[in-house]
Amino acid sequence: MSRKPLLAAVRDALAQASNLLAAHSNSGRGEIRNAQEKISDAKTEVEEFIEKNGDEEYEDVRW
Repeated sequence: MSRKPLLAAVRDALAQASNLLAAHSNSGRGEIRNAQEKISDAKTEVEEFIEKNGDEEYEDVRW
């Protein structure tokens, strides 16, 4: 089974979470900043996985 659909779902979920946090950035700034950092770290991990396992197979999983 290909991991491509899973990575695409992770990418979409991270993007949605990031957008929701940005929309509510006026309240709980410390918590939001912490969550945004975790999202950024997760995005980096996905990108590193893609780079390590071949760009061609995961090309459509880019942000």
